[in-house]
Amino acid sequence: MRRVKHFGRCLTLLREREGMTRAKLAQEAGISSSYLGRLEKGEVWPGLNVLDGLASSLGMTAGEMLVGVDKATKAYEDLLKAEAALLAAFGGE
Repeated sequence: MRRVKHFGRCLTLLREREGMTRAKLAQEAGISSSYLGRLEKGEVWPGLNVLDGLASSLGMTAGEMLVGVDKATKAYEDLLKAEAALLAAFGGE
């Protein structure tokens, strides 16, 4: 489930980086704005055709997009571990 949420957050950041509205990206990727909203909220995982359309509309390949999501997920997990270690060092939970 966490990966779906990270995918959604990464998708939102990529869209914003490109200066695209949700409506514009949805149109270019050939999906509805409401479906894109569900993707960005991390409620659903895209099929391969949708993933390819999104990536292409954002100027990358689907593989590049997935590698980015994996890196973001790893960074987030590392941050959680560091936070737990910091709390433990100072007598927190």
